[in-house]
Amino acid sequence: MVAKSPLWKLFYSNKTNYKTNKTHKNVWSLELVKPTCGKIDSMLAHKRACGWIDPELKRKVDAEIMAKADNPAGDSFVQPSHIAAFNYQPQLPPGYGTSNHSSPSTIPLPPKRMKHSPSFETIPDLTFGAPTDPTASGTLLRNEADRVVAQTRARVEGKLANYQCDGWKNIAKTSLISAMIVVDDEVLPVHTHDTTGRPKTGDELFSLVKADFAFVKETYGVEIIAAVTDDGPDRKKMRRLVKEDPDLRMAVFECWAHQAGLLTGNYLGVKQDFMDGNDIIKWFNNHGKALDLLRNQQILILLKEYALLYPASTRWTSQFTCLSRLSSQEAIILSCVAQHRDELLLTAGPKADAKAKATKIIDRCLKPGFWRDLKRIVRHLEPLAIAANIFQDPSCRLDHVLLTLGNIYDFFDCLDESQDGNKEELFILAVFLNSYIRAKFFNADHLSFIALFHIAWRSFLRLTGNNLANDPVFLRAFTDYYL
Repeated sequence: MVAKSPLWKLFYSNKTNYKTNKTHKNVWSLELVKPTCGKIDSMLAHKRACGWIDPELKRKVDAEIMAKADNPAGDSFVQPSHIAAFNYQPQLPPGYGTSNHSSPSTIPLPPKRMKHSPSFETIPDLTFGAPTDPTASGTLLRNEADRVVAQTRARVEGKLANYQCDGWKNIAKTSLISAMIVVDDEVLPVHTHDTTGRPKTGDELFSLVKADFAFVKETYGVEIIAAVTDDGPDRKKMRRLVKEDPDLRMAVFECWAHQAGLLTGNYLGVKQDFMDGNDIIKWFNNHGKALDLLRNQQILILLKEYALLYPASTRWTSQFTCLSRLSSQEAIILSCVAQHRDELLLTAGPKADAKAKATKIIDRCLKPGFWRDLKRIVRHLEPLAIAANIFQDPSCRLDHVLLTLGNIYDFFDCLDESQDGNKEELFILAVFLNSYIRAKFFNADHLSFIALFHIAWRSFLRLTGNNLANDPVFLRAFTDYYL
């Protein structure tokens, strides 16, 4: 705590505020009747100007002020034993601050109260150069990468992981395969392989994937129990080789997010009304006057503006969102076209092809069957969009996949007999092991207690290598869970 200023020996206060000042009080000099502000600077100015103050008392106060500048806490201040005294010694990086400068710093003193400022000769020179490019991209970057890997390993070591990989091309058209793992719904990147010039075969991909498995085990200490890829020819063979490798105890699946995207893309590719709807959205958004007329119509009818959204080409959930928004604006667009047809044609500009395009858009909006077909497309897209949104989530599980497919079509009637039965069994077992569902989801005429038991022990054999078909403990645990 700072000691009280010696100036208070020359002034007294009655604790009332000075005029409208809420911080400082009224003060009076010992020989003055008119109050002044109880601020240190104001009191110093009055002390210098006042001729009624005893000169001896003024010299004594000046001496105390000078002494207080060196000891703000006062002569009676004692450092509490439980609080260490402030004694800052800066820690300089090795080699910095001493090689370039040996003399004290010549930083200029601040202009105000320079007389009472601490000595700047004791402040060390902390100037040092920035690291060079090789250092930043070499040592510093490697150290930071090692720190992140160590933190990640401490967080996920000993847990189970799902491995995923996919191929793509960057902006330079370089062929790449990126791999990642998912641990407790957390996505962790593993490797990005440059496959330019390398054969696009299942054997080549299998060698990359197997190296990734070893890297993940060594670096993060996690156990991979499932691998997921898209359903391309090389990926299919890679998954088959993983299943046939006796050292790899894991399940393999095609990526259902890819499957849902392909299904949606194939559906939209044969729907002309989908393309017509995108043309309407694009035309209104590209013509400011037409968009203003549409917005005015929205405010007049709906009392609110709604944007016409343009979809991203491969984001299938955005396709549904955009067409759904367009369908909801049917009455607004029809009203706008009917009332402002001539103005909409003028917004296209003087060119003949632009006017022809505007006429085509207007006629399309007025086409009797367009809006009916658009609403049917939206109804068809909704379950596909929901499925794509579920499948692409990092926390998607096998039971989510099966239950979602069950909401789209009758799962058991659509099973392809040529599909991998072991893979279907894992989906069924995942739903059965969902404690909220268990066996309630299945028709007992198709999947009885014995059928589910055989699915369970075959799946455990595939994933762990342990045959539990004749294990009484396993049978008892399965029976208790089933009932």
